[in-house]
Amino acid sequence: MVISQYRTKLTREIQDGEKNPSRNMWNGKPYRTVRQKELARDSAERCNDGAYRSSAPVSWHPAPRA
Repeated sequence: MVISQYRTKLTREIQDGEKNPSRNMWNGKPYRTVRQKELARDSAERCNDGAYRSSAPVSWHPAPRA
């Protein structure tokens, strides 16, 4: 097995068998909680292209502190 030098910290910890690998949640991406997903499904409208879209609120992962 070839080990890449570009592995992330999470990948290294998983491959080394760490019991609780650290997951970096500082990615700043939007996500929806279970309640927000329910609201989005209830308020979604079908668009001309056939996709369902909703303006329901989203939560954001926090930005990294400097």
